[in-house]
Amino acid sequence: MYFCNKIIISIVIILLLITLIPDAAFCDEKDKVTIGIVMPVGGSGDLSFEWTATEGLAKINQNIDGVNVLTKEPMKVDVLKNCYEDFISQGVKLIIGIGFFQEEVLKEVAKEHPDVSFAIIDASVDLPNVTSVIFREDEGSFLVGCSAAMVSKTGKIGFIGGMKSDIIDKFKKGYEEGAKYIKPDIDVETKYIGESEEAFSSPDLGKKIAKDMYDNDIDVIFAAAGGSGLGVIETARIKNKYCIGVDADQDYIAPGNVITSMMKRVDNALFVIVKDYMDNKFKAGTIVMGLKDNGVSLTEFKYSQDLLTTDQFKKLDTIKQDIIDGKIVIK
Repeated sequence: MYFCNKIIISIVIILLLITLIPDAAFCDEKDKVTIGIVMPVGGSGDLSFEWTATEGLAKINQNIDGVNVLTKEPMKVDVLKNCYEDFISQGVKLIIGIGFFQEEVLKEVAKEHPDVSFAIIDASVDLPNVTSVIFREDEGSFLVGCSAAMVSKTGKIGFIGGMKSDIIDKFKKGYEEGAKYIKPDIDVETKYIGESEEAFSSPDLGKKIAKDMYDNDIDVIFAAAGGSGLGVIETARIKNKYCIGVDADQDYIAPGNVITSMMKRVDNALFVIVKDYMDNKFKAGTIVMGLKDNGVSLTEFKYSQDLLTTDQFKKLDTIKQDIIDGKIVIK
């Protein structure tokens, strides 16, 4: 009898706990702010632009309380509007699009839903309910060009862009000017992967173009081509040549063959947007992130310390500060 009473008492206590604890849990969940993020077109696995965005999600989840992050991964541009409309139908009040391919769709949806806040990373949209983050890719690429010129023995380096666009042109210009800052007579050859979003997810094409370049006496290649750049890195490894990673830290993919990577800090941009929104500082306008704002940066040359001298590393540091101080202006 005593045993039965003990069981009954235990059941009553458990039931009381069940009725009390979930109220707090549900309250916490209910009080969270839901944010929708439309990831870069093409899906995961590029170890580049999309990878940096994924690191941004982790940073938000670890450091910002009260946020419930939902994501969508569009494989094609033509499904982007559905992604935004799905979030809106769920009552999401802040939607962030990542990548310049999303500019036109976000602009259209933001006009249709002025009561919803939007943000776009890697493009600029001038609307009262949109904040934009763009990067000074030319600043980081200038340092990359300096590094390539310091390492090159043949005096011929290459640039492979995903497709012609204003953003890729900033990578290209910075790279060329940086290389010529170190060696005015250096030869910089440029090729592009394609003319659509597939240009950033075609590693086989990246591999082919890189092979042709290396066979033509080019000994360093910088590829600003997303997932297509993985083909360039693989070719550099096979042929024991040099290349430079992009957007994320790609040095580890082919240690010693990847001199450094020009990191485009989508992770930091995502964090800034969400933090401002949660702190009620979110406002329309364009945020520009460069070397000074940790929007772009080079990696630490972890696997390539022996490729540059101590004086060359010091020179890179000086050049970086000169860019930040405005002593070096990229045209």
